[in-house]
Amino acid sequence: MGTIISGVVFGLLLIAIAAFCRFMVRRIESGRWPSDVLLGFRTPATSKSAAAWNAGHLAALPFLKVGSWAALAGGLLLAAAGFLTNGLAGGALILVMVGVFCWVVPLGILFLGGFKADQVANATKG
Repeated sequence: MGTIISGVVFGLLLIAIAAFCRFMVRRIESGRWPSDVLLGFRTPATSKSAAAWNAGHLAALPFLKVGSWAALAGGLLLAAAGFLTNGLAGGALILVMVGVFCWVVPLGILFLGGFKADQVANATKG
């Protein structure tokens, strides 16, 4: 029962991250992601002006899109792994290995988006 709860809880957290990333994508695409919000790619370069903020976030859009789908897939996989490993000898270890993979991939993609946002914002004049 422990692997089921762990898999579902951590899977749902990844699905929530995916949903938030999709929300960000829609707002950035429509030009309605203000620089005074709590979350976003906050770097010294993206914070220097509204033009840098917008340019950086637009450059990070492909990473946000792929990262959101990776987080959704990882969340579903992690929840399924919780059920599939329940009662197996070594099931908790298998769940941990699947969980690490399911978290590292989408978060790595999102970090790459942050690097791209910073790079583009640095090149932005104004």
